[in-house]
Amino acid sequence: MIRRAQSVPETRGPCGRAFGAGCALAALLAVTVGCDTIRNARLEQADALRYARHSETNDAPDRIRFAGFALPDFVTYATENRPDMANARLAVSNAVLAVRTVQADGLLVPHVESSAGYSRRTDNGRHFTFSHMDGDPTGTVGLDFLVYDFGRTDAAEAEARENLAAAQVKLRQTAFTVFREVSESYFTLLESDAKLEAAHTNEYMYAEHLRRTEAKFAAEEAKKLDVLRARVDLSDARLATIVASNDLITASAAFLQALGIKADEGGREDVFPRRRDCLNAAVQELDESAFPDVEALSRARELSPELAYLRAKLRAASANVDWRIADLYPSVSLDASLSFTDRIWNFSWAAKALQSIYLGHKKTTAVEQAVVALKAAREDLLAAEQKLSGEIAKAVATRDSARKALAAACVKLHQAAENLATAQAQWQFGDLSRVDYSDAVKLYAEALSERATAFYTGQRAEAVLFELVGVSPIYVERTLVGPGFKGESAK
Repeated sequence: MIRRAQSVPETRGPCGRAFGAGCALAALLAVTVGCDTIRNARLEQADALRYARHSETNDAPDRIRFAGFALPDFVTYATENRPDMANARLAVSNAVLAVRTVQADGLLVPHVESSAGYSRRTDNGRHFTFSHMDGDPTGTVGLDFLVYDFGRTDAAEAEARENLAAAQVKLRQTAFTVFREVSESYFTLLESDAKLEAAHTNEYMYAEHLRRTEAKFAAEEAKKLDVLRARVDLSDARLATIVASNDLITASAAFLQALGIKADEGGREDVFPRRRDCLNAAVQELDESAFPDVEALSRARELSPELAYLRAKLRAASANVDWRIADLYPSVSLDASLSFTDRIWNFSWAAKALQSIYLGHKKTTAVEQAVVALKAAREDLLAAEQKLSGEIAKAVATRDSARKALAAACVKLHQAAENLATAQAQWQFGDLSRVDYSDAVKLYAEALSERATAFYTGQRAEAVLFELVGVSPIYVERTLVGPGFKGESAK
C-alpha cells in the first residue's frame, strides 16, 4: 500500500525559492519522459474519433477483389480484419497492461514523487490590508514503497496473469468462431449455388415440356388440359427459381458479413464468383473426421478453447480468494522524504503498519463473496463441459447423418434420372399421364437439391467439430465430380 510523503512546515528562505523552480523543472522533465506515450495516445484518439463523425466515414471505400481464393484464404482474411478479432487482441493487450499495473504496486517497488508550490498571504495586525503580503515556496521529494502485505500483491498478480491467460485463450476461441462462421456461410453459399442451378434445370425441363405439349396440342395429339397443366408446372418452377435466387442472395450477404466485408466494399462476384459447374460437382475443403462423440469429447477436454478459458477464469477466482484473505491482515510500508523549504534541508522517514479494526464485517463478507464467485466459476466450467458434450454429440450425429443422406440422395438421383428418361419417352408416345410426367421432373430436381444439401451439411458439421474440439482445421481443397461425388479433380 503506497503512502504519500508529507511536507514539513513551510518557512521562508532563498534556498526554498530556488528549489521551487527546480521542482517545476523536474515536473517538466516528467512530462517530457511521457511524451511518446501521450503522442501515441493522441494519434489513436484522433483515428478512433474519425468513426464518430459520419462525414468522415461515409466515403465510398475501395472495392475488395479476390482472385482464386479458397476457404483457407477467406478464413485468414476474416481473422485479420474482423472487428471481433481486433477486440480480442485488444483484450490481450489490456490484460498485459493489467499485469504491469499490479507489478508497479508490488513489494519493494519504489514510488518517487515530488511537489513544488508557492503561496502568498497577508500579515495583518490591528488593521486589515492587502498592501503587505509575504510569500513562501515549498518543495519536497518523497520515496514510498511497500515492505510486506501478507500476500496481497502475489495474489493480485496471480489473478492478473490468469486473466491474461484467459484473454489469450479467448483470442484463440474467437479465431475458431470466425473459422466456423466463415466455413458455414461458405458451404451454405455453395449449396445455394447448386440449388439455384437445380431450380434452373427444373424450370428448363418444364419449359421444354410445355413446348412439346403445345406442339402435340397443335397436332391434336394432346388435350387443352395438358397444356394448361404444363403452364402451371412451369409457373411453379419459376417461383421455385425465384425462391432459390433469393436464398442465394441471402447466403451471399451472410458470407460477406462473415468475412467482415461491407456492402460498399465488395459484392459476391468480386469476392467469390459462382462456379461454372456447381450442380454435378462439389467443393470439399475440410477433411472428413472419423472419431465418435466420446473420443471427440475426450479431445475437447484437453484442447477446447472454451474450457481452457473457463479454467483460467476459475484459477483467477481462486487467486481473488487469496487476495481477499490477505486483505484481512495489515500492510507495512516505508516512507522517506526530503524537504527543500528550509534553509537547512530536512530529511524524514517513517515505517507504517495499516490495519482495519472494524468495518462492519465488510472484509469478511468480501472473502465470502470471493468464495461464492469461485464456486460459480467452477459450476460455469462444469456446465460448459456438459453443454460441449451435447453439442459434440449433435455435430457427430449431423456428420454421420449427412454421409448417409448423401449416399441415399445419390441413389435417389440415379433412380430419378432413369425415371425421368423413361417418362420422357413414354410421354412422347402418349403412354404417360401429365401428372406422372410432372412428378418425374419434380423428383429429379428434388434429388439434385438433396444431394447438394447432404454434402454441404456434412462439410458444415466438420467445421463445427473443428471448433468444438479445438483442433486446427485440416484443409484438403479438392473438387468432387460425378453423380455420387466420387471422382476427384485437383483445384
